[in-house]
Amino acid sequence: MRDNRVLSIPLTTEPQKLKEAQRFSVQPLNPCVSEERDGLELEQVGFALAGVWQDNWPTTVTSCKGGAVMSKINMIHHINIQITDRERTREWYERVLGAEFLDRGPALNRRQLQLRLGTGEIHTSDTDNLVKVPRVHFAIEVEDFDAMLAHLEQQGVPYTRTAGGSFTGTGGEDPRQGIREDTGERYTYISDPDDNLIELVYHPRGLEGSAGESIDLTHDDANVRWRQIEGFVEAAYEEERTPVS
Repeated sequence: MRDNRVLSIPLTTEPQKLKEAQRFSVQPLNPCVSEERDGLELEQVGFALAGVWQDNWPTTVTSCKGGAVMSKINMIHHINIQITDRERTREWYERVLGAEFLDRGPALNRRQLQLRLGTGEIHTSDTDNLVKVPRVHFAIEVEDFDAMLAHLEQQGVPYTRTAGGSFTGTGGEDPRQGIREDTGERYTYISDPDDNLIELVYHPRGLEGSAGESIDLTHDDANVRWRQIEGFVEAAYEEERTPVS
């Protein structure tokens, strides 16, 4: 009788267990990508057998489709926003949100404006015809919510908990900021010069790891950045300055 409890993907090369797999009408998959499992490489193991549940079978792979284990996703690298004026956008993000211009060399800089914001990046697409979609936004975590609100006031940037009526504000009576019930997260919304909607959030309980331990969001005061090829930007500018003979 076929066992339909598809709970894991067992790994084996033992003949007896291969026979058991055949008895359960399980077909071997293609070799999985190399990944450590109890000292064995999956490529050395040979292949995975999908669909059979045996309590005493070896450590299993949680995802092995088409012969490959899916890579873990680490983080969102960047978002892309529509803009109509690069200089205005750069000035606003630097002044209001403390963004840092990412110099990627003259050729890439001409293609698009790129900014670092905290541990993430904002890339831009130039357009003369903005497509505005209500409620579409991105959110950024701030370190000190009250200080950020005071900064917005000083810069003359309006903020609201409903994003101008796009959302139903929750948590408290202040029309300009709210608190979400599940995390105690404080939030508000602002818009950049091209009406790209931005949510500012602050999680007072912090970030936790898989074991429930408190962990820091960043590892240095200036935030992190992706490594560039050493000398690439300088060489790119030098190449542009060098006349073509």
